[in-house]
Amino acid sequence: LNPQFQLSGKYGLKMGEQSFDRSTDDWIATEVHQGIVRGEWIADENWSFMLEGRGLWFEEDPDFMRYAGLATVYFSPEAFGGLKFGLGYNWGGVSDDLIDPYADDAGIFFNVVSAF
Repeated sequence: LNPQFQLSGKYGLKMGEQSFDRSTDDWIATEVHQGIVRGEWIADENWSFMLEGRGLWFEEDPDFMRYAGLATVYFSPEAFGGLKFGLGYNWGGVSDDLIDPYADDAGIFFNVVSAF
């Protein structure tokens, strides 16, 4: 949008097969979709604030839809170059990791982001 406000998005797709237990050879095709919309406000050279909305759905079950939201505060000290340290909260429990779409990642998190 401009140097102070950024808007971005991501789309993820996982295609595979799944069985309901380990004792059967009955496999069904599965598709997991995820859409993410992210907005960031860069307050100054050291601080930024991010809001993110997520949606997760299965191709096989159009009635199943999960939503989540994130809020994060990032600090990027000049002494660490391209590193940003973030502290945030995830509401709704939708992870950006499609390996386990049933994972509940709700709660406080800390992350480190590097740019080079």
